[in-house]
Amino acid sequence: GNDLSRSLGFGPGFVREKCCCCCPRDNIKDIINDIAGSNESTLDRWGIKILDRHGEAVPTSQDIMNNYLSIGFDATIAYKFDKFRRENPHLCKTRSGNKIWYTKFGCAALCGSPEVKSRITVHVDGKQVEQGKIKDLKNIIVTNIDSFA
Repeated sequence: GNDLSRSLGFGPGFVREKCCCCCPRDNIKDIINDIAGSNESTLDRWGIKILDRHGEAVPTSQDIMNNYLSIGFDATIAYKFDKFRRENPHLCKTRSGNKIWYTKFGCAALCGSPEVKSRITVHVDGKQVEQGKIKDLKNIIVTNIDSFA
């Protein structure tokens, strides 16, 4: 969402205008003008395949990567926030409220997130990286855009 928006030059997120103190209003004319005046950009999409320790493909909800693939610390935070938001949509109606909830899940993850190295093996150029060379690994990110927040 926001990282892809930043990398394409649209900024960090959509801001809704208000016509009065309580009525949000989408200014569709401005949005269309912004799109019409934007630059065309190519998007590097990668096919992904995740294998278990036996070399068998693990079913995933998506097999195309548009932004990044993350395993570990920040993926745990994103997963827990997404699950919370789906179960409690009435508590996640505003951007500032969502940031507070995301921060809560982030702080909790700081205290209890397991190291990634104890759960996976890392291969680079077809060779397994020795566990001793990976110290305190809590996250692996593969990105194909130039923005990661």
